[in-house]
Amino acid sequence: MPDPESPIDPSTARRYVAGQLGLFLLTLAHALLTWPLSETVALFAGGVAVAFAVEAPAIRGGGAGDARGCCRLLPKFRRR
Repeated sequence: MPDPESPIDPSTARRYVAGQLGLFLLTLAHALLTWPLSETVALFAGGVAVAFAVEAPAIRGGGAGDARGCCRLLPKFRRR
C-alpha cells in the first residue's frame, strides 16, 4: 500500500534511485580511468563526508520541508 505522506509513488522512487546509482557508478568509473587513484578517492570520499555532515543536521531538524521520506530510514531523527 502506498504511503499517503510520500510525494512520489514507489515505482518512481525506485527509478530515481536506480538512475542516481547508475550516474554515480558511471562517474566513478570515468574518474578511476582518467584520474590518479588518490585524487579519485579524495573527491568521492570527501563528497560523501560533506554530504553527511550537511544532511544529518538537516534531517535531524526536519529541514527540506518535512523530510519524512528519508526519516523512515532514520527513525531516531523522525520529526515528532
